[in-house]
Amino acid sequence: MGRRTTGLMFVSLFMIATMAGCLTNEESNASPISLVVYFDSTSGTLYENWTNGQQISQTGVELTFDFARTTSTNGEMQSFSFYPGDGSAEIEVLASDSASITYEYQTHGLFLGKLSATDEGENLAEMDITIRIDSFTHWIEQNSDEPETMSIYTIPDCEECEGPTLIAIDSQVSNPESLFPGTGSTTTITWKLNNPDGVTTASKTEPVADGQTKLWEHDQLGVTSGMWTLDVIIDTGEDNINIAHDVSIRYEEKESEPNPIDLPQ
Repeated sequence: MGRRTTGLMFVSLFMIATMAGCLTNEESNASPISLVVYFDSTSGTLYENWTNGQQISQTGVELTFDFARTTSTNGEMQSFSFYPGDGSAEIEVLASDSASITYEYQTHGLFLGKLSATDEGENLAEMDITIRIDSFTHWIEQNSDEPETMSIYTIPDCEECEGPTLIAIDSQVSNPESLFPGTGSTTTITWKLNNPDGVTTASKTEPVADGQTKLWEHDQLGVTSGMWTLDVIIDTGEDNINIAHDVSIRYEEKESEPNPIDLPQ
């Protein structure tokens, strides 16, 4: 009986010592920094405008990260940083200069970023963040007898990140009304969406009478990375046409939840 008791006590003491060692190890790796970052949004949409094959404007997506409430029990904060995950270098600011970082995304993607802070004792605290940037392109071509091809790039500007899940097309083709009654004609056109292998994945053919406008809406799933193309082909007719494409590239909504600051009323 005494031997069993001694053995059980030995095993119990061994387990307690082992567990105590694990707890000490975990505590020694804990950062003295309390990383608190506020941000109103983790997603947005790029906007591009094209006219007759030329890009006219582009508007990026600005995101701001507020580190003002980040503190350390080991002394003053030294720096804050944001890694955007789009191939750009990490942005770092000195805590003595600023407590916020603003970054503008210029490309679409589901980006894996990182927020971090360092104190004067070189201690580091960091957190991962996922940013979703979709894109929207408005493409106009006027008075065309041989419409240009619209290129749709679905390659995200990042490594080892997911590609888009949807290409949304909202397109209209108009046959402008002729100046002289009875001189206009019907033009038959075909929309074609082609994947990066040149295979047509969706199409629609419509006759467009003089003074009429025809629409095509299509949601393309199963999007592969590469250069897709959207064509409008004039099958028959001699009238020039006007084209307006609205094309969106969208990603799965996997972005991190926003963390807006809750100001007192």
